[in-house]
Amino acid sequence: MAPFVREFTGYTLHVAGKGTSLAVMASFFYGREDVIPGMFSNLLRMWRIDEGRAPMFLYYLKRHIEVDSGEHGPAAKAIPAAATAGDRQRRLEVLGVARQSIDARIRLWDGLLTALAD
Repeated sequence: MAPFVREFTGYTLHVAGKGTSLAVMASFFYGREDVIPGMFSNLLRMWRIDEGRAPMFLYYLKRHIEVDSGEHGPAAKAIPAAATAGDRQRRLEVLGVARQSIDARIRLWDGLLTALAD
């Protein structure tokens, strides 16, 4: 397994297994749910894949965009917001975990880009 995949997976499993409920919520929402619609929309725009060549893959991407930007994303966003309402310390915990989760995902994609370029 590539080191960047191992690091990302290790981080994800660490948060899931050792993190507080608030940390798990923050990592899941900000590290996944909140970024996926924009990420997949950009991929579709950049790749311009012919639907006849990869119909199931395009369906997968479009379905994630639809679900995560529609009902699912806003509902997921409400959970950490409700859990931190009026509590500055809890909000700082969420922001810290959110940043770590986004940084972990960026390192994963940067590692993949480097691996593909080699």
